[in-house]
Amino acid sequence: MMLAVMPVIGMGLILLSVWLRAGGKLNPDLCALWSGAGLLFLLLETLPPVRRFWIDLETESMGVLLICGIFLICLGLGGSVKRASWLEQRREREMEQSLRRDGKKSLLLVVNTLGRAGAETLLMQVLRSFHDASYEVFLYAVIGQGELFSQLPGNVTVLNPHPSTMSVLSERGRWRMAGGVLRAFVRNRGLCHKLWYVVRTLAAMHKKGRFQPDKLFWRVMAEGAQRFPVGFDIAVAWMEGGAAYYVADYVKADRKAALIHVDLERAGYTREMDRNCWEAFSAIFAVSEEVKRNFETLYPKYASRTRAFPNMVDLTGIQELARMGTGFSDGYLGIRLLTVGRLTYQKGYDMALEALNLLKKRGISVRWYVLGEGEERKFLERKRAMLGLEEDFVLLGAVENPFPYYARTDIYVHATRFEGRSIALQEALASGCAVIVSDCSGNREEIENGQNGLLCPFDPLALADCIARLVRDRTLRRELGIRASSQKMDAGFCGESWEALWDGEDGV
Repeated sequence: MMLAVMPVIGMGLILLSVWLRAGGKLNPDLCALWSGAGLLFLLLETLPPVRRFWIDLETESMGVLLICGIFLICLGLGGSVKRASWLEQRREREMEQSLRRDGKKSLLLVVNTLGRAGAETLLMQVLRSFHDASYEVFLYAVIGQGELFSQLPGNVTVLNPHPSTMSVLSERGRWRMAGGVLRAFVRNRGLCHKLWYVVRTLAAMHKKGRFQPDKLFWRVMAEGAQRFPVGFDIAVAWMEGGAAYYVADYVKADRKAALIHVDLERAGYTREMDRNCWEAFSAIFAVSEEVKRNFETLYPKYASRTRAFPNMVDLTGIQELARMGTGFSDGYLGIRLLTVGRLTYQKGYDMALEALNLLKKRGISVRWYVLGEGEERKFLERKRAMLGLEEDFVLLGAVENPFPYYARTDIYVHATRFEGRSIALQEALASGCAVIVSDCSGNREEIENGQNGLLCPFDPLALADCIARLVRDRTLRRELGIRASSQKMDAGFCGESWEALWDGEDGV
């Protein structure tokens, strides 16, 4: 009998500890301890000495041992849950004390993840340039994961209890995020409600013929994210999606603001997903005039709260970082093309491959390098192989410092389907690159055709023609680069102007 009970106890321990961890009742260390105990029960049953011990044991003794064992397990789990609760309460008291430290105002910034992407890179620049000593700055990521956690300045307090620096784009990172989604379903209750939301949203996506996993689960992640019992003076949703939903519904703050980095409709967001979350924000900042107009078309009710506030580019930092690396290391002597961005449908790499194939058929020799990672890598590798462009289209992955590559490329290509206001494009302009961009939202605000870059339709033939033009005309490449690097930057590029977000007539 006991031989049959031991595996049941072991599996029960593992499932119970995982369930308690998902519900926030156990910290990771205690969850690992009790899961290990469950695994030990499963393994012990297979050892011959243990099997003989239980076979030889009398029924009464077996029953006593079983009852005592279950009692000790329940006592241990209860104590672990109580300790986890005590640690959480202590952490909340410490947070409340830090919020009231020296009479400073508390500023909470919320992001979806802290991976190496445009909006997150912008946030890092803002945090480094934010020098207002009257604020205590806090950061929370709806998914507490991303490489940039290791680069946060010392004046920022991270509220995620166990942030991970694992890339959100790597295979292991995606598995970790999947685990986070599962935990979000059971944390803070409402499992049936969350499942019903996913089913309805999935049906709507199927009807439109566009499946987007991130949009599907952002609402679930927001509802399953950590709740803070204390209030903040200002809370800022740094991104649309999970961060906006979380700040709108679950953060206590005197004032709330949100930043929008993309055309919401083109990016796949809908009114049903947003659930009128924008009502909670007293100020909404769009990164470009075009993003602002698109938002006001979708939500005309909030036009009076919305204003354009452009990205910031650290020109001095770019120059310094460009000198800190060598960039390309393959010894290629021909014309180099460069694109920086995540490997996603939005970035249009499928069309870039078709344009490169046309160039090769014309006998124009170039090598195209891409810095970035994403879910479309395998698809792009298959298409690259099918077109025979393995040596011509080089996927270098995400790099920590892209600026030596900007400095040593001949042409920067940014042929995307849509944009908000691309940090990568702005960095390329600031680096003095000759730039080709697709004529789409976001891009056309940065480029005056023929002056600081070339605009072209989102079409492989048109893109190939623009690239061929710059390949043949070295003088034009140089002139475009000079004008790009010398153009006057917006006020939003200055670190000091970001502080207007928090105070003053134009702030929140």
